[in-house]
Amino acid sequence: MVTESDMKKHYLTLSLLLSIGFGQLQVGDTVPDSFGLPWCANNQSSIDSLYLGQFNGSTNQSVGQSVIWLMFFTSWCPYCATEAPMTEGILETYIDTGLVNIGIGQQWDEPYSCESWGETFGLSYPILDDSESDGFSLFGVTSIPHNIVINHNMEIVYSNAGSDIGPVVNAIEAALESCGVACYDRDEDGVLNNYDNCVGVYNPQQEDFDGDGLGDISTISWFCPSSIGTGYVENCTDPDDNCAGGVLDECGTCDDDNLNDCIQDCAG
Repeated sequence: MVTESDMKKHYLTLSLLLSIGFGQLQVGDTVPDSFGLPWCANNQSSIDSLYLGQFNGSTNQSVGQSVIWLMFFTSWCPYCATEAPMTEGILETYIDTGLVNIGIGQQWDEPYSCESWGETFGLSYPILDDSESDGFSLFGVTSIPHNIVINHNMEIVYSNAGSDIGPVVNAIEAALESCGVACYDRDEDGVLNNYDNCVGVYNPQQEDFDGDGLGDISTISWFCPSSIGTGYVENCTDPDDNCAGGVLDECGTCDDDNLNDCIQDCAG
């Protein structure tokens, strides 16, 4: 159990480590879409790092836009642990919008590893490793939990420490309203996200040859079937692609050759 004395020591250490970067990016500033960090949990892709430009910016594979919610935490922070399951609940509430949740953590194994943090609190969204404090410094985070909301123009519209989730939700709702149809119909194919079988790719005809609910036109990307609400991957479009009783259209491959496991023997 983390005692009050331990917490004070942790907070002092965190503040000293990050004091140089304090205040670098604030509300009203534009976040560089080149900012990214290594995945450490819930990675359903073959890439090692996640960049914000994949949602809004130069590497965005969709014509739609997103509202990005960054949650900074440490593994020893009890307030962060209280907030964590709440973040998943809010994500589920806004699942049919362009909201993207991203957890950014550091100081692992006190007591949680990155993977066990996600598993313990039932988190489905990406969790990134900031052990080098690149993100903490860029966004001026010295107290945790710290929540940041970035709108579809990559502008910071909310940044605050503390576990009061109400203002965060208000900022998310305002950002989604400002984003408009680009966040509720990410690929602008005329089919709203909650009805679209391929949220991240333009597919107005909603082709689905094997009738599994995943659109045939989806392209290979890190977007996978999950509750992050950003798109689907469909590598198998044949009617018999259920892997002889295995997982239907499993997201990802065992040998990273972009062929779904259900159409090969996964020999390596």
